[in-house]
Amino acid sequence: PHALAEEASMYPKAHEIPSARLLIDAMIAEHREISALVEEIKAASTPVIAAAKAKALGTLFESHLDKENNQILPLLA
Repeated sequence: PHALAEEASMYPKAHEIPSARLLIDAMIAEHREISALVEEIKAASTPVIAAAKAKALGTLFESHLDKENNQILPLLA
């Protein structure tokens, strides 16, 4: 729900800024990857696979959040 809310409210406005278009497209792609990793964790056949996917998810989410807070929000401010 959080990603969908961003895509419906914040991202369209940022996408109107020409210099931000590629960033916003990449952020939407990251939302899809985050969702895919969550599903992979749910379907993991072993704890080791689940842990590896969870680590990847945490790393991706941290990077994603940093871009939102330090690049997208300042553009919209």
